[in-house]
Amino acid sequence: MAASYYCTKMGLKVLGIERFNDTGSIGTSSYGFTRIWRMCHPDLKYNQMQQEAIDIFKEIEERTKK
Repeated sequence: MAASYYCTKMGLKVLGIERFNDTGSIGTSSYGFTRIWRMCHPDLKYNQMQQEAIDIFKEIEERTKK
């Protein structure tokens, strides 16, 4: 989703296709309006990447008003 978002920011046309009827419902912590962020990895670079992902999601939510 982030790749699609940034492609549209660059002016490209993007088509997203979901494989399942009920998106994200099978074995995920990011279903519907909820999202679980785990930032307790012993390798700090993973925690930093997670924080960057949170910032990206916040930006997308602000721009799409979701």
